[in-house]
Amino acid sequence: MSEHTRFSRETFLAFRANSRPGPVEMLNLIRLHPRALYEDGREATGREAYEAYSRISAPLLARLGGRIVWRGSFEQMMVGPEEEHWDIAFVAQYPSTEAFAGLFAEPVYREAMMHRQAGVKDSRLIRFGSAPNGTTFSGA
Repeated sequence: MSEHTRFSRETFLAFRANSRPGPVEMLNLIRLHPRALYEDGREATGREAYEAYSRISAPLLARLGGRIVWRGSFEQMMVGPEEEHWDIAFVAQYPSTEAFAGLFAEPVYREAMMHRQAGVKDSRLIRFGSAPNGTTFSGA
């Protein structure tokens, strides 16, 4: 059974309501199914399904001005449940709230989401706003 794989309508409306100027960074943590769960029964691994999602949605991401600004591979849980791990981790940056929301108005993105939903067992999508870099943890 999937854990957290999509946001609610209420969450999306709250996201849209916070339409401040400037870029939006979205931390994506993805845990994949060993075998994808396609409604039509097709066979694929979770990674293959997620790769199909990525391949279909990449041109749309670029057209809306989005880009991947950081990508990493999970190595070790330092603080948190030791059994928790993530197969894919990245930060996507969108030029605005509207650019991110624009994904969902595109028919091709809805097609891509079918692959994402089939491949993803659990995920976190966390919105951040840019802040200046510095030399302290607190940003002061």
